[in-house]
Amino acid sequence: MIVALEKKYITLVVPENFSGRLDTFLHGSLPEKLSLSRSKVKNFILSGNVGRGDKSVRDPSKKVKSMEKFWFLLPEIKVSKIEPQNIDLDIVFEDADVLVVNKSAGMVVHPGSGVSDQTLVNALLYHCGNKISTVGSCDRPGIVHRIDKLTSGILVVAKTEKAYQGLIPQFADHSIFRRYIAITWGRIKKNLRDHKNSNLKYSYGDDQYSLCTNIGRHGSDRKKMAVLKVGGKTAISKFREKKHFSMKGISLASLIECELETGRTHQLRVHLSHIGNPIIGDPTYGKRHKVSINLNEEVKKMREFKRQALHASVLGFKHPVSKEFMVFKAEPPEDLKSLLEMLENL
Repeated sequence: MIVALEKKYITLVVPENFSGRLDTFLHGSLPEKLSLSRSKVKNFILSGNVGRGDKSVRDPSKKVKSMEKFWFLLPEIKVSKIEPQNIDLDIVFEDADVLVVNKSAGMVVHPGSGVSDQTLVNALLYHCGNKISTVGSCDRPGIVHRIDKLTSGILVVAKTEKAYQGLIPQFADHSIFRRYIAITWGRIKKNLRDHKNSNLKYSYGDDQYSLCTNIGRHGSDRKKMAVLKVGGKTAISKFREKKHFSMKGISLASLIECELETGRTHQLRVHLSHIGNPIIGDPTYGKRHKVSINLNEEVKKMREFKRQALHASVLGFKHPVSKEFMVFKAEPPEDLKSLLEMLENL
């Protein structure tokens, strides 16, 4: 029960019928609009932001008694200083809590690394209004996951703090379903079966390959990621070859369906490059790929493709408020369709 609200403090009284821990009591008694997760409440207690009388109580597991009074220091709300911009968005779904958008290739998700405007966040602040500016991190409000600038496809955004707190754990425990399509050089089946790199573990079943490695920062280029023997984080990707394209009897390219079991930075791009099938157009992981065929018009167009041929086509998640599992799809954009059409006509 809330009995007072003065300045930045809330006073809470333990109900007569409650018996349990301090963190459990606070989590169930704080105003819903704060949308504080149980772990955040615990951190507030450990940081000395909860107390009785003139003393802080820093033990989340402390047993509370009926009619005890505790004060709670309200967290400071940081408002994003990023400017709203009127940028067209391809919105797949929207309700009061979440927004699902089909991001175009070339759009950065949030400001950073010298990019200050024309990002998805700038567009979201204009579309959703000031309310989203306090959701999650103030430098990337509403953002619960990202895809690379030159990758197109589906993203979910949290419009409320409650939605943010409900989506973040799903990405952390890998319960989100993510499927991509990629157009790669060569043939994945041949390369995997010939692969003898001890850093790579893979299995084959249900017509798809499952790859497991450790991924971390590249040893000499800190802007790149790499498969590591020691260190890094476990990365698991699944690949299914949907179509294979050849010319003059030489394996040229493949259409690959990819699924992410984990979500490491550049994971699909690193895995595909590591096994010898870099994504066509990848400026970071595909530059050195060689094609054992004369540089005819088709191969020249493939080499000149303007971005990595990677598209986030399917996203499934449990709605953070309704708890309904929802699945959204986005067709590949015109540049990928044109590339596939050219390959189909080889």
